Amino acid sequence: MIGNDIVDITLARESSNWKRPRYLDKLFNSKEQSLIKNARDPELQLWLLWACKEAAYKAWSAVSHLRKFAPKSLSITDWQPLTSGRYRATVHTEQQTYLVTAQATRTYVRAFTKVAPFNIAKQEILFHPDLPALDWEPIITNAAQNLGALHLACAPDHISIQKNELGRPILYYQNEPSGIYLSWAHHGEWAEIILGAPPQ
Repeated sequence: MIGNDIVDITLARESSNWKRPRYLDKLFNSKEQSLIKNARDPELQLWLLWACKEAAYKAWSAVSHLRKFAPKSLSITDWQPLTSGRYRATVHTEQQTYLVTAQATRTYVRAFTKVAPFNIAKQEILFHPDLPALDWEPIITNAAQNLGALHLACAPDHISIQKNELGRPILYYQNEPSGIYLSWAHHGEWAEIILGAPPQ
């Protein structure tokens, strides 16, 4: 299974007041709060950790078929800076451990994870300035259909996207579940789509 998240840094800065009392206590354990407070850029660190938790949650939810995002139930036990604004986190739930890759740019933070036997088959980052949140759905759906068609080497009209009972998008090929796992995220002016496929 796969999971991903993306955070628009400008929107997050404008809409959150993360320095208010007890804000961090609701989302992060003491170790995670220490990572934030000791970081060169605490605000960026906060959103990196948040995106990692969200990505792991989506992968967990796909397996558990539960929709219950409790940020403190996901624990980041290892945090490793890599190169060029990239990081690796180990995120634990009660049932599973996820290795999450994160990236920070000046405009967005993104994170994704994959769990065997799925590999990342396709990824696409979308940018639409000043796009209202309600307008993202058809744009992402169309882009996901095109990615699915590219991966399966078929016409886009052979691909459809349907949501399951948890609201998760499922990629269909000729009206049958394709076996290709789909995860997407959007926030502010940014969105990301990821396709995961079993190894061949």
